[in-house]
Amino acid sequence: MQANFKEVQKAFTAHMRDPSVNSGPADIEDRRLKIYRDLVFNNINSLISGSFPVLKTIYPDQKWLSLIRAFVRDHISHTPHFPKMPQEFLTFLKEVEQQGTLEFPFTWELAHYEWLELAIDLDTRNIIHKPAANAELFLEQCPVINPISTTVGFNWPVHEIGPDHLPEELPEQPTYIVVYRNAGLKTGFMELNPLAAMLLEKISADENRTGQEILLQISKEIDHPDPSIIVQGGCELMYQMTAKHILLGTQKKHKQAKT
Repeated sequence: MQANFKEVQKAFTAHMRDPSVNSGPADIEDRRLKIYRDLVFNNINSLISGSFPVLKTIYPDQKWLSLIRAFVRDHISHTPHFPKMPQEFLTFLKEVEQQGTLEFPFTWELAHYEWLELAIDLDTRNIIHKPAANAELFLEQCPVINPISTTVGFNWPVHEIGPDHLPEELPEQPTYIVVYRNAGLKTGFMELNPLAAMLLEKISADENRTGQEILLQISKEIDHPDPSIIVQGGCELMYQMTAKHILLGTQKKHKQAKT
């Protein structure tokens, strides 16, 4: 009896995923199947390699190809959209990391960092940059954060990793990085100290607090003996961040409606 279309399709896709285990449909000669095998694997390898260029350069060629082969063979994607495959690869790496079989202990974090750059670069939103006239305005008004930005804490110094720098020991302190895209459509990053990361987190959490209110809260939370130092330092930092378009300027505080 001739196999129905679904059976042929299932055999074909299983063969594309893992030709070493799954035979292709019997009525298609291997020469033709090889064209599809190579097309599928090479397209996926090209997309993933281009999306994670640093990660690819630190992996030996054969181990990189083995990693891509494992991704094609084992990962069940949750989206049919080809451009979203880098995110699926990131999910796959997290699964492999939990198994303890990745080549480097920082593989997933490095991939996450590279994916953030890619995701922000592909964000279709527009931003309006309105630089503040002076630094003190950030204390009087509410700082506006760039919506095309994200702040992440990493266990490894991912922005420093490359073929010539492969850390073996986990640093004592985490690395905080904000990745952003400016009004000129250029993606950038800035390494932050813990207080700067806390500042951006609090600005993101409440858009209706003045810079001074936020900085005084931070000073209280860290139990700083001289809040004025935190306020002054934070004021200057916010002014610097608006030059990079991490912050887009300020807006007046809205009056809270009475209940």
